[in-house]
Amino acid sequence: MGKRIYLSTAYTNQDNWRRVADELALSGHRIIYDWTKPNLFSQRDNATFERTAILRAEAFVLLLPGRLGSHVELGIALARPVPVLILDESNTAPVQDREHRAGDPICLFYSLALAQVGSVAELAARLDTLETAIR
Repeated sequence: MGKRIYLSTAYTNQDNWRRVADELALSGHRIIYDWTKPNLFSQRDNATFERTAILRAEAFVLLLPGRLGSHVELGIALARPVPVLILDESNTAPVQDREHRAGDPICLFYSLALAQVGSVAELAARLDTLETAIR
């Protein structure tokens, strides 16, 4: 059975977000909140909806590149006992293996993720093997 996933990325990366969300859905997983859909809610309400979705998710996926809001979302996910996975399709070295230097665009907290994967297929397979904690 698929997992309830919160999928995060940079606001400017919405086209890739939709592609990954669609592929995960085809693998049986459910994106718990689609923040890419336009709505008439206030920023505060949207932030509340997103935080609630992160808290209800069975896994958190950060689709790189991440920025601003996605890093706040990552922090919320890391503060709870939920698997955090990073999807980096750029074929670069795993973020856990990169040395952090001043000015480096890699977020230091990426190293706390359970795993980094390089494709949606690999991500879906990894999600399938996670133990589900009932919340």
